[in-house]
Amino acid sequence: MLRTRVRGEEVEPPGTIAGIRQALTSDAERAEFEREVENIGADEMFGVPAKWALRTSRPTTRTRTPSWTRRGPRSTPPHV
Repeated sequence: MLRTRVRGEEVEPPGTIAGIRQALTSDAERAEFEREVENIGADEMFGVPAKWALRTSRPTTRTRTPSWTRRGPRSTPPHV
């Protein structure tokens, strides 16, 4: 399964439409998801499911991104 980082947390989003649907916590969310997915255009075929997959993602670990990486693109680790 795909792992990615969202807001410094490693997450494992669902990899299928069925997995996303199962991960949604309420009937209202599932209904909204169904409406949106059933009406997406070809140009949104990847973006819309990805948005929902990330929305349902839960952290896989409790580790956070080291603080020095949040300082900006030119920051370096403390040991360098």
